[in-house]
Formats: sequence, structure tokens, C-alpha cells
Amino acid sequence: MFLHQCVLRGGLPFSVEIPQYNKQTLEAMKEAKRISRDPEIQGYASMEELKEALEK
Repeated sequence: MFLHQCVLRGGLPFSVEIPQYNKQTLEAMKEAKRISRDPEIQGYASMEELKEALEK
């Protein structure tokens, strides 16, 4: 089906674009990357563990 659409449209059947993120999104992505690499940040194996930690 994908190849058929490529032939019919003479190219990809969707537009190819580079995403344009706003400043807030870029900052959130940087923070998420920093948190994911920080060994001092507590991680949780399940939602139950997270809920218990939040209740403390």
C-alpha cells in the first residue's frame, strides 16, 4: 500500500519536515535528559513504588 501511494503521488505520501520545537519544549527535553543521566535521582520500578514515595 505504501509503495502504491508513492507511485501514485510521485514521491512520499506524506510531508517530511524537521520539527520546530518552542523554547519551553526544548528546555523540558534538556531537563529530562539531565534527570535520566543523574545517578542521584531516585528511580521507581513500578507505579506503586512511586505512589508510596509521594505519600511520604
